[in-house]
Amino acid sequence: MAANKLLSADRLFALVRANFEQVTDQRAENAKISMPDALMSGLAMFSLKDPSLLAFDERRTTDSNLGSIYGVEEVPGDTQMRTILDDVDPREISPAFRDVVRQLQRTRELDKFVFLGGSYLVSLDGTGYFSSKTIHCSSCMEKVNKKTGEVTYYHQLMGGVIIHPNLREVIPLMPEPILKHPEWLIVTGNGSLIESPHTPGKKRWICPISGDGLARRCRLDWPDVTISQPGNLPPPVTFQRIMGYCNCSA
Repeated sequence: MAANKLLSADRLFALVRANFEQVTDQRAENAKISMPDALMSGLAMFSLKDPSLLAFDERRTTDSNLGSIYGVEEVPGDTQMRTILDDVDPREISPAFRDVVRQLQRTRELDKFVFLGGSYLVSLDGTGYFSSKTIHCSSCMEKVNKKTGEVTYYHQLMGGVIIHPNLREVIPLMPEPILKHPEWLIVTGNGSLIESPHTPGKKRWICPISGDGLARRCRLDWPDVTISQPGNLPPPVTFQRIMGYCNCSA
């Protein structure tokens, strides 16, 4: 089958939905909104670049694309979407990312991203998505105000995309939550990551793609880290932030 058919929007959305249909749903069997519809609605919100859940909620009765393109039969409201998706284990979404990458491998489209010694260049960055001074859980990171002693609880995640300096497209990989665990802790300060003595952040992030044979072929573009540019790279390409190969084992 031609690459353009395997990578069409319809084929990729169907591939993702097939994975979403395998995600555990612990709600009652008569739930009005199915888990695949809730997850596909979340994908549609980001795909359509709505600035908020409320803005996306306004599409529910007016935008036919949610059904025709994303295959959503029942679109959840903003509160419903939060309630349903909050209980989803992020690890169950990982196969959707994996299968899209495999589709790119199968069509050899991923070969276009090979760069710098036969490697893939992966750009990493962290982002925050929750912060509270009162609400927290056992996995929350903690930031203590040195003057007042007040604790702020927050969640962050590390996201990575395969990039190429000559291509406008990027390939998103499964993001990894940055969590506090009893056995290890990744600390953040001034937006940069400080590796714990037990589990370095880059190793914990890269593990989700190890099984696809990519980890040993990835170079990491890590924020706020600068090294000398390799001497054999032609200008104007610069890679001052490349840390080198990831040695994570599968």
